[in-house]
Amino acid sequence: RPSRMMAAEESVPDTEDRLAQADAVDDYVPLLMTRQHKEYTLRCRRAASLTPAEAEWCFGLLRDNMVAHYLKSEWGWKPKKKRKEMLDPDLYYLIAARGGDDAAFASFMFDIEDNTEVLYLYELHVAGVHQRKGLGGFLMDAVQQIARTAHMTKTMLTVFKTNTDALAFYKKIGYTTDKSSPTGKTYVILSKA
Repeated sequence: RPSRMMAAEESVPDTEDRLAQADAVDDYVPLLMTRQHKEYTLRCRRAASLTPAEAEWCFGLLRDNMVAHYLKSEWGWKPKKKRKEMLDPDLYYLIAARGGDDAAFASFMFDIEDNTEVLYLYELHVAGVHQRKGLGGFLMDAVQQIARTAHMTKTMLTVFKTNTDALAFYKKIGYTTDKSSPTGKTYVILSKA
């Protein structure tokens, strides 16, 4: 994802208060638990609370799913930088599991983009054997529910143009190109109000 554009001097006190309230995701987890997938359970963790095994599993799944896309982008594949980004203390993780085995994750944070409070989705990854079972949609529903409950204006994400399956998925669930999306890049920024 492009660099975060949040600048403290640009945010207004009301926005800072709302982001602080939104940052209490633990308050929303009970709401998520009432909407379990028929086969999968969901848990929420702050990046700092991930166990080493969880952090490594998430990184491995991202690497397996995305390294080819990163190599075709202007960003290139930089595993050390990506690991550091994935452990940003402001990130939250929703991890879906079945029978004790992790199957998918979404990571996100609350942020300000162009003076607008947003939930920014950093990653959404489903392990191969768990794909095409509605798990990605289930995680996106949970992310959208968190964004609504936290009174965020919209949800945003960045996707590589080479990742045509992901682009089709996001468009199918209502995401459109955001006005902040640059032209001439290997990625596009999508959003949904």
